[in-house]
Amino acid sequence: MFIKRDDALIPSFSGNKVRKLEFIIGDAIAKKSNTLVTSGHTQSIHARLTAMVARKLGLDVSSVLYSEKGDKVEDEERSGNLLLDVILGAKITYVDGYDAIDHALSEVVHGLRQNGRRPYLIPTAGYAPLGALGHVNRFAETDSQAAEMGIKASHILTASGSGGTQSGLVLGKELSGKRIKILGISDGAPKGQIIRNVMELTERTRKLLFASDEKNQVTATGRHHIAVYDEVSGKSIASLKGRLLTQSNSSPR
Repeated sequence: MFIKRDDALIPSFSGNKVRKLEFIIGDAIAKKSNTLVTSGHTQSIHARLTAMVARKLGLDVSSVLYSEKGDKVEDEERSGNLLLDVILGAKITYVDGYDAIDHALSEVVHGLRQNGRRPYLIPTAGYAPLGALGHVNRFAETDSQAAEMGIKASHILTASGSGGTQSGLVLGKELSGKRIKILGISDGAPKGQIIRNVMELTERTRKLLFASDEKNQVTATGRHHIAVYDEVSGKSIASLKGRLLTQSNSSPR
């Protein structure tokens, strides 16, 4: 098994999520927006990354974040990504569940426009055709790197939650004409929901690219999911511990 090290991408600690923002942020700048608006869990990497990119580009950022406690998040609970959101100056609106996000986003965008701002709304996790385009490029990049290394892979495995990453990879495969299989590993969503999300976003992104109407088979699995989002299970810790100990005892190369 070969691992593509998107954890080494800049900005740091953001993984492949920065790929979804590549074309989204370009569109925001082209439209002369001055405030980025997005949403997610209080520990959302996507929301924190959006705040980092906004500050780097001199833009404001507003985030709608959901927590079981709603707007009653205590100061001592503002750790991890949420603490960074606060430090980066994101204007945060808390809601008490995922289902409350859309209404809150509408109110935030309306309020910004009323105050003369030019908001640009980024869907949760960058789930949009422009976000998927980043992973269309990722497929081409991976394919090129594999060819250079003499790797003939039969499958590409990726974590799949909203389906945005997998959609881009599926469409990238379609455009390349390669026969490699793309398998999404659920990080929490039911298998059926992931497949529906991937098919829906792949179709929307295909239309954006004026590509063919070819329909790819979408494959996903939920059997490796062993914990609630934002919670670390005992099995996860044991697996990480085993890998870290194995690596620390190995001879350096």
